[in-house]
Amino acid sequence: MTEKMKAAVWYENKDVRVEERDVKPVGNNDVKVKVSWSGNCGTDLHEYESGPLLVQVDEPNPLTGE
Repeated sequence: MTEKMKAAVWYENKDVRVEERDVKPVGNNDVKVKVSWSGNCGTDLHEYESGPLLVQVDEPNPLTGE
């Protein structure tokens, strides 16, 4: 059974969705962290309202490939 996690996924301005995602395997040089809580900062709010400002949308993310 694949381990799942919840992820806030940015699609476009004013479209952020919480989705179930597979947890990727941890490699030899990786660290797995269990998040107890998280929050949003002002930059997150600007990204949601007016983005993309800092979110990379022209090419795949170098870490996730998405």
